[in-house]
Amino acid sequence: MAVCASLAVASSSVGAVPTYGPSWGRFHVHFPSQPKAVILETSPVKEVAYVLNYPISALHSSPTTTSEVPLPPAYYVYVVQEKTAMVALEVVGFARLGPYRKAVVIDGHQATVAIGKEALISGQKATTDASATVGVLVLAAGRDLYAAFSVTSSPLTARAFQDSFAPG
Repeated sequence: MAVCASLAVASSSVGAVPTYGPSWGRFHVHFPSQPKAVILETSPVKEVAYVLNYPISALHSSPTTTSEVPLPPAYYVYVVQEKTAMVALEVVGFARLGPYRKAVVIDGHQATVAIGKEALISGQKATTDASATVGVLVLAAGRDLYAAFSVTSSPLTARAFQDSFAPG
């Protein structure tokens, strides 16, 4: 597995919503401040993480390899280009298997969302911060798969981050 070094995020503005992502997986979201891009390119899957106050680096093979949920505030969007659109949709369906998750459609794309206390969403008995709210959004747009995560002090903040997300 080849892991590339961290790069600066190139962004432009579409209205008031910044645009992030590689050429094959662009997205719009309101990060509270400028995130860092971590390129995690492995063959045959392309992976990129955009992180803000989240404990990952180019040394991790994936933002999801850490089992510890960070203290709030923390945000990241993980972009993966799957081999086929069907695989991306299967991941979205699999994400619905956890507690408190529901199916939604965002800009015509299938997605799964969840917002709740860390222990409820992560399924872990031990929590990093019992008062933290975790937000999860998993969306498939063709072969592109997006996972937007937030750890905040309020459900409203987590919902605002999710609501600001759109592929493209």
